[in-house]
Amino acid sequence: MESRRLRCGWTVIHRSFWAGICLILAGCSGGGGGGDGTDDGSGVGVGADGVPIFWLYFGDVVGALDAVRETPGGQFLAAGYDGADFAAENLDIRLLATDQQGTLVWERNFGDAGRWEFARALELTADGGCVVAGGRAADNGALDALVIKTDADGVPEWESTYGPGEACAVVERPGGGFVLAGATTDLGGKDDALVLATDSGGGEDWRRTFGGADDDRAADIDRTLDGAYVVAGFTQSYSAGAPDFMRSDVHFLKLTDTGDLVWQKVKGKAPDNCEGGGAVIATADGGYLIAGAAQAQCLLMKVDKNGDTIDLGDLDITLDVPDVTQGTIDFSNAREIAEDAVSALFLLRDVGPFAGALLVAASRVRDPAVSAPKAGRSPSIPIRRRCPWWARRSRSPSPIVRRRPQTRSSTMAPSP
Repeated sequence: MESRRLRCGWTVIHRSFWAGICLILAGCSGGGGGGDGTDDGSGVGVGADGVPIFWLYFGDVVGALDAVRETPGGQFLAAGYDGADFAAENLDIRLLATDQQGTLVWERNFGDAGRWEFARALELTADGGCVVAGGRAADNGALDALVIKTDADGVPEWESTYGPGEACAVVERPGGGFVLAGATTDLGGKDDALVLATDSGGGEDWRRTFGGADDDRAADIDRTLDGAYVVAGFTQSYSAGAPDFMRSDVHFLKLTDTGDLVWQKVKGKAPDNCEGGGAVIATADGGYLIAGAAQAQCLLMKVDKNGDTIDLGDLDITLDVPDVTQGTIDFSNAREIAEDAVSALFLLRDVGPFAGALLVAASRVRDPAVSAPKAGRSPSIPIRRRCPWWARRSRSPSPIVRRRPQTRSSTMAPSP
């Protein structure tokens, strides 16, 4: 099977690693536990302090379980995808529950014949059920974000698709409904971070996209202490470097429950550095903790309630990105704009500190070729917002996805 790069978070993994199994593994502290395995290598046992341990396989030929949760009643829920052939032309969402000993309680498959669906996120809901979020192949070959709401036994209550896009994380809204974080692709084939809210019945409430001239994706979302939402991912639109991943920075933002932007930040080093966020939580002190990667190292980043953190030295790039800059100025055109005094003055007047910070960061790049606009993108023409990405979280890998040209749709397509 051909190894294919997966893009659902910051970590890049290979599809070949996951081929052929859906696996649940529950561990325990201490040394190896006792238990008997079967001929296929699966088995159950008892570990330290009497904790049940097991190694179990589920599914057909191709599959992976990408999200797990423990219910208040002590069951383990897991969601992912499953297929019957390596061509992966027909993948279904798999949702299952086991007891504490690993005994299968129930399992459900959701999908349409002849297309693929996958789950990347799973959350418990206030009514005792759960919600699964991921993606579904649309009729035009693009991806639509997919949400399935089930009861406590995995029986679907409703499902909806929202196109174009894909969901990598989901949280429940206090008044019912959900907020998704992920990505969507524009007509030019570039990705933008996507944040989308639904009502309690699955109808689309609001949709926001964030991004510049290059790829930008949201990897995770969490509720904040004041009832808003914090989102983290990565952007390649506001820095410089080659190849593409060497201009990635951490991209994080805060939105109200009605979709209004509170603040939007870009943080990293430039040029020729690589940072990105893969997970985010709101902390008890009112700040936010972001986990991801920086260069080839693990990154743990703490910011305050305003999204601010420490200065990173001479290569630091810290940007407060207001809505009015979407598609107007980014790192690739900042140097050219700076050479035109009139344009620079207008930008400073219109977007304030953001333009100034970006012009200063761009001035550090000595090689004009590094910061030259990409072919086919004129800096004098506002760039339309867009949304999906090249890196995906290891906790939510996607199935084998063939990226195809897609047509932008502004309406929600109901699930077949």
